[in-house]
Parts: sequence; C-alpha cells; structure tokens
Amino acid sequence: MKTNPNVSVQRNQGLLLAIVLAGVIAIAFSLAIGADKAWAGGQPDGAQRLEDLKPTSTITTTMKSSDDTYRDLSSLKSWSKKISNAKSSNKKVATVKVLHHKYGGKHYYNMQIALKGKGKTTLSFKWGAKQYKIKYVVKSYANPVKTFKVGTKNYAAGFAAAKQKYPTPVVVTKAKSLTGKLNLKLAKGWKLRKAWYWQNNKLHFIKNGGKVTKAQAVWVSVQKGSLREQLYVYAGGTTVRKASTGSTALKAASL
Repeated sequence: MKTNPNVSVQRNQGLLLAIVLAGVIAIAFSLAIGADKAWAGGQPDGAQRLEDLKPTSTITTTMKSSDDTYRDLSSLKSWSKKISNAKSSNKKVATVKVLHHKYGGKHYYNMQIALKGKGKTTLSFKWGAKQYKIKYVVKSYANPVKTFKVGTKNYAAGFAAAKQKYPTPVVVTKAKSLTGKLNLKLAKGWKLRKAWYWQNNKLHFIKNGGKVTKAQAVWVSVQKGSLREQLYVYAGGTTVRKASTGSTALKAASL
C-alpha cells in the first residue's frame, strides 16, 4: 500500500500501537464471524466492503481532521475482481483512485477514496461486471457518546471532535488493562449496534452493562441513520500526544 509523501509522520508509540491494534482486532473479528459478515459485524468506519453494497447504496462517513483523509472500498472475499472506471461526481468532496497490486502471480484491487471536504458526491465504478453508483456523504464528526465508562472511569470526553484525528475514534489510557462494567449512554439519535473487548488475543462480545475483564481494548459500534462510527478505548500505558499520520497507518486502522 502506498503512503502519502506530503503528510509528515510523527508517531507516538502508544498511539501507533493503538492504530495497529485496530487492524489486528478487525482481522480477528472478520475471521471469528466470517468474512462475508464482517462489515455487518462492525468493520472500522475507514473501510467499506464491496460485497455488502448494493449498486445504489448510500455511504456516510465523517471527516475528523485535516489528517483524516483516506477511506477504502475493497473486498474481503474477491480482491482479484477488477475495479475499473472509477469516478467521483464532486471532486471538492472526494476523489477516487483504483489501486492495483500483483503478488504471487495474482492481481488485487481496492479503491482509495481521498476526502477533500464535507458534502455529497456520487462514486461510479465497475466491480467485475457490475456497475455501481454510490451516494457518498461526508459530514463533520461529532461525539456519539455522553458516557463511555469501563468500571468507574469515564472516557467520553476523549471522543470529542477536537481530540480525534483518525477514521476510528480512539482514546488511549495509561491503564495496563481495562476491567469493570461497561456503561454507555449515547448522544441523541445514536443506537448501539455491538460492543466487544479484546483480551488474550480473543474477542469477547458483551452488552451494555456487561463485564469487561483485563481487556487490552474495548470497542463499541454505533449508528445514526446511514452513518456508523466505531469507538474504542485502548489500554496502551501512555498518553496520546499531537501526531499526524500518512495513509499506511490509516490503512492499518482500516483493515
């Protein structure tokens, strides 16, 4: 995958580990429930799965900051199916580029979406023999949670717009692990889809009010209309400092 040479990379160790963990958890999650159901189960907002889209679907995403500029349209099952004739009707909102990789004698395709600003555009492309016209909406990010407690600690303030820069909102805590009851209260219009935590290289699904035990990360997937966000708290043992990242780290969080 290509990096963006125009974006300076200043990686804080704890934040980078959190981003990489996002990818690891997403992969494990897709394997745990089946790749064909992975998006329905809650892939990070940065990645959309082609097999889950209808030819006239609507995708809504949020742009967290000037550093948050990349999304992907790809497939977990049919990477070799060609994506072609990709266009965006409104380049002030987003532009598109088909990335083609050849590895081990096989061809792999995914479509990179570069966010330019808030608004609406239509993404038209062919995936194999099927034609798609996707309504793509980019909005400003707003904190979906009023309360995000694990035990007695409330992490909700950390998900404020001013503190988020990446496709998957994350709060990094100094705690070595997370233990306690999960207590979520969502902002108006938001609904909880799923909640789970990562512990001993396994995913544990829980409900609001469920028990979290020695977790390295706690995730929630929430939805408002066609917009889905995933938020997670990562026990990284360090604080998040101001940082920017290129597309490589963004794609790690988008797997």
